[in-house]
Amino acid sequence: MSTSVSSLYYAIFIVVLTFNVIFHSNHSYAQEVDNGHLVISDDFEKINLNEKAISEKVLSCQNNVNAVHHISLPPALKSRLSVESTNVSSGRHYTRCLLSFSVTAAFTQKTKDTLVLSIINPIVRHVDAFIMDSEGHIITHKKLGLKDSRPNEPGYKSHQSIRFDVSRNETYEVVVYIRSLSNPAMLIDLYELEHFENYHQVELIFWGASIALLLGGALYNSFIYLISRSRSYVWYLIFYVVAFVYFSAFHGFGQLIWPPAMQVWLGSHILLLSFILLWLLIQFSMSFLMANEHAPRLSRYRIVLDILIVLFIVASFSAYTNEVMLGLLLLELAAGAFCINIASSAWKKGFHPARFFVLSWSCLLIGALIALCARIGILPLNLLTYHAFFIGVLLELTLLSVALADRLKYAENLSFKYAFTDPRTLQPNLPYFSSRYFQVSNEQEKPCCLLLIQLEGVEQLSSHLGPQKTKLLYREIVKRIETELAKASFVVTYDVGQKKSSYMITLPDDVLLIMTHQANATQTLAQKLIGIAETSVELDGIMIRINSRAGIAAISFDEMPRNNKQQTVQAIYEAYRKALVALNSDKSQPINLYQQDQDLRIGEQVALLTDLQDAIEKESFTLFIQPQFTTNNNSLVGGEVLIRWQHSERGFVSPAEFIPLAEQTGNIYPITKIVIKKAFAWFHSNIAALDGFSMAINLSVHDVNRESLFPYLETLLNRYSLAPNAITFEITESAMSEDHDRFLHSVRRLKAMGFKIALDDFGTGYSSMRYLQQIEADEIKIDMSFVRNIHQTPINKTIVASITNIAHATGALTLAEGIESEAERETLLQLNVNRVQGFFLGKPTCADEFLNAFPR
Repeated sequence: MSTSVSSLYYAIFIVVLTFNVIFHSNHSYAQEVDNGHLVISDDFEKINLNEKAISEKVLSCQNNVNAVHHISLPPALKSRLSVESTNVSSGRHYTRCLLSFSVTAAFTQKTKDTLVLSIINPIVRHVDAFIMDSEGHIITHKKLGLKDSRPNEPGYKSHQSIRFDVSRNETYEVVVYIRSLSNPAMLIDLYELEHFENYHQVELIFWGASIALLLGGALYNSFIYLISRSRSYVWYLIFYVVAFVYFSAFHGFGQLIWPPAMQVWLGSHILLLSFILLWLLIQFSMSFLMANEHAPRLSRYRIVLDILIVLFIVASFSAYTNEVMLGLLLLELAAGAFCINIASSAWKKGFHPARFFVLSWSCLLIGALIALCARIGILPLNLLTYHAFFIGVLLELTLLSVALADRLKYAENLSFKYAFTDPRTLQPNLPYFSSRYFQVSNEQEKPCCLLLIQLEGVEQLSSHLGPQKTKLLYREIVKRIETELAKASFVVTYDVGQKKSSYMITLPDDVLLIMTHQANATQTLAQKLIGIAETSVELDGIMIRINSRAGIAAISFDEMPRNNKQQTVQAIYEAYRKALVALNSDKSQPINLYQQDQDLRIGEQVALLTDLQDAIEKESFTLFIQPQFTTNNNSLVGGEVLIRWQHSERGFVSPAEFIPLAEQTGNIYPITKIVIKKAFAWFHSNIAALDGFSMAINLSVHDVNRESLFPYLETLLNRYSLAPNAITFEITESAMSEDHDRFLHSVRRLKAMGFKIALDDFGTGYSSMRYLQQIEADEIKIDMSFVRNIHQTPINKTIVASITNIAHATGALTLAEGIESEAERETLLQLNVNRVQGFFLGKPTCADEFLNAFPR
């Protein structure tokens, strides 16, 4: 849309300008100019006097009213000029110019004609035009300046022309007296009346078309602003409006739309408008180019330009001089260099709309340079140089409109990048795959295989390396994989815009999705990619290696008709699901191919999960307790709380089956809350028989890190009136490795509440001693792997003896689990283990039957 508007701007402007040029061309037939003397013939149409040898005398550059008396003029005219100069010069430092030439009507076929002297400069303050006969008598006089009174002359341009009749073989003197605040730059033309009227009509069309185009552009960009709500459009529209007002005064077409008093005020303050226009353009540039982001060091110098503009604005009120105009030119050049430098910096950083901005500023600067040089006499003043600034700004406004439209496209691409690109890998992400890939895919050959590569342990490295280095690691691995994929011609590519393609999709959990056209080659490709992913990466002198796995699923051609895109999408999504199933089916294998029986297991898991959630809602779990005894006299001193699930159809469901499922699906914490509540209630109901009894409850990392756990425990303690030191919470070493600092803080909060802490499966982790030191556990549970056949295994005896000595040294009790024989119990007794637990001593028993089965 913006391109078409810009094209319309350009085309209409060129056509109208062409007409204007035609009617301004020098059709001066049978005319001669010699030292200020013009001879015209019967077919005379027009002559541009700026380019001819007319007499020009600068009377004074200061307020010298009497300077006119030093010029050789007829006495009547000299007296008249003195009066005019005195009337307008009070308190002003005017430059006075006197332009004079003579005209002889050398007609052969007609006896008389009407000529029109046209002076084009709507902002010059005072102009007096005199027509005299050969004897020096004034035939007619007219005031043509901006601030001169012009009664009974409505209509555009009528006040800047004077008509006079000429007769055959008569000579006439034309004198123009100008008072201006600077050296005036005016287009002066002499027309035959009919030709002037034709030109005047064309000029009205020209400025009418210009006004219509400017208003149309303003409406168009206002509409775009209402859609985009961009701050840059606000500055652009303000600049646009001020530019329109500026040129309405500068070129005079404001007389078609403004009240006369407003037009006079605008013309009198044209320099003020020039500086405001420049300031607005700088503000727009800073916003459009996002200068603080793309050129932060350069953008700091904007304040210097702002101060200079303010100083020149003050100067413009005191004097309209060539020096101030020269200052405006230099300031425009400085502002142009400043903004173009920022644009170049933005362009280098990938902000492509800056290219239109640079071109627009070039048009403005060239136009301003030509116009100002013409006005201060460096360049000749003609039609092109007089309108150069207007042409430059019109082209600039058009190009800035294109730039803004391109910026919207850039913003759209940026939004696309943020929405559909993974920030770590810079590859397309899941939203791209879900909503964008199938819109832009132009694959002629349908993919037949879907490969998922999972990079394991990347996220866990963040706590050790930090997020920034982890991102570098991830990006390096992905870059290596991408290099390998680029070599494989059968890999599907993804169009990511800006003529770029990608070979993979980044999915959650550090999974990469790749589609191929060759099923047979996909498994070989997967092996290569796993090898690449597991190659060590050096970061800050440290070699880091991660593990990876792959899942592969075929995309059935039967499910993917070539002319049905919707079914193609469904088939690919189904393959994606199957590849995920394969990826997670056997984590001990590096590559897993999808098999149908994997779906059957998934279906069973889904059904079990549904039933599990129903059981959680109804709290239909049964509490079991496994007794714990002293080693020396076999006295009952405690019990470990366990949970059992009796399914209405499946029967007994092993905890080994539903507990991992609960952990994977985020349901373990609700189950833990049920266990704690039932255990507290059981303890409260049997508190009379449980003196000195210690009840142990398992907590996972998902439980301990829950902030809501602590107020929940406080509520239950108050409800059931229990002493917290009768409750022991068992935690494992593996749980402590996840978010270690937070976990340690939570455990210390439990101890501060009065609960006891048992370190479960002690000795199986790689940092048991460190955790023992940090947690200050009340009890150490010795893993059954060290207890099994301990009476026959010297190494196990040594390990258990060491654990016992360490525990006792820290003030902790020891409890050995998994006792299956009297010989094992006897050996543990010899090693000073405090307590024992196992099937040999007592199996887990329903809480309702526990005290009957194990009386105290």
